[in-house]
Amino acid sequence: MIQMGAWPDWVAAVAAVCAAILVGWQSWETRKSAQASAKAVIAANLAVSLSQEVLEVARIEERHTRKLIGESVKSRIDAGTQWLKVTASHSVRWPPHDADIIIVTGGSDNFGEPPDLRLDVVYRLPKDRNHLIGVRVAFSIFNDSPRTVVVAAGEYWTEIVPGQGPLIQNPGPKEIPGETAVKGYFHVARPVSEWVEIAGHRAAGHTGDQAKFTFTVSDDSDAGAIDQYDILVSGTPLVQVSDEEGAWRLQPGQYQDYHQRFPVVAAVALPGKRTYYLSKSKNLLLDTAFGEDLSHT
Repeated sequence: MIQMGAWPDWVAAVAAVCAAILVGWQSWETRKSAQASAKAVIAANLAVSLSQEVLEVARIEERHTRKLIGESVKSRIDAGTQWLKVTASHSVRWPPHDADIIIVTGGSDNFGEPPDLRLDVVYRLPKDRNHLIGVRVAFSIFNDSPRTVVVAAGEYWTEIVPGQGPLIQNPGPKEIPGETAVKGYFHVARPVSEWVEIAGHRAAGHTGDQAKFTFTVSDDSDAGAIDQYDILVSGTPLVQVSDEEGAWRLQPGQYQDYHQRFPVVAAVALPGKRTYYLSKSKNLLLDTAFGEDLSHT
């Protein structure tokens, strides 16, 4: 006889099997849900990645289109703008001149050339620290095009006019007709103290402060170009007097060596740099408008 409250073994076995099946089913459902969640995450990541790739492709295509438009405008500007050829004499005219003296030759705006300095003059610091010594740098501008161009210098310079001699040019615009050349020179004037400071830098293996003469050329179009030409001048005309502290004099000549390869004051004309404008009046650069560096040298 089976007692009340007691379960047969087969009932317990069936219950255990059912419990195991239930646990297995729950585990399978959990694993299935986890797999579905993982697939959803993967799908979402793929969608985000695909969206980012599509956006990047669109950005690349937009940049490419903008660059093509910018290059097209740049080519049109180049076709109507002539490069000039600028050269500078490697060495300066010797001897330097006394930039403290201004010679008036017939009017307050008509200045003559300052006198050359004597090579045997000794400049003593600090007494002569503010005395101005100037050097002349010769240069040429060649306009090979058939069109007249207008150049503008930022400072005074002297034009060498055949049959007329030196002609002082004011800062500002000057026309250069097509297929002609302009020759002249500009002055670099510094006090003795600055020339001495440059000598110290060069003795330490450094270039020292460089002077720069700049002129620009602009075409007539608002959407056009402005070209900049720079001439750099480095070195010093002074040398220290060996047996006297604080005493300086002019170099005996314009070169440091017998073979005349190393000027004491040297000049170099840098390649022209062209800046493109979508609008000069609004100071809107072409590369700013189209997101590309379209400057050209």
